[in-house]
Amino acid sequence: MLLYATAYWLLLTARRTAAVDPRRALSVTARRRDPPQGVPRTEDEELRVVAAAQRAVRIAERCVPFRLSCLERSIALHQLCARSGVATDLRIGVRKQGSVLEAHAWVEYNSAIFGSAAEHCRGFQPLNDVAGQGRGD
Repeated sequence: MLLYATAYWLLLTARRTAAVDPRRALSVTARRRDPPQGVPRTEDEELRVVAAAQRAVRIAERCVPFRLSCLERSIALHQLCARSGVATDLRIGVRKQGSVLEAHAWVEYNSAIFGSAAEHCRGFQPLNDVAGQGRGD
């Protein structure tokens, strides 16, 4: 239950930050916390943590009284994973459809896509790692 409450709070925070100061929303750095009890996790365990965080964000999103953007959803998921001790990458990609430039945001863990349909994300050209954050830092 705490995971869902945290996800809800992070969605509201991401919404407020993106609306008030979009630069800050993009430069937010989610600091990775050590796993509970200081025990290193296997990759499979971390993958389960990311999947659980994704479920929590999706459930919490149903409770907010407004529609969230992919950026707001991805920021919340990225931060929730970091709070759970798993480092992920916040990705923003772009594509050109005719004369329109479109953008999309999602979260990656070991090249697996979370927070959005993988088929949809593959149509976007990822920009560099947002704000230099993620697994490589």
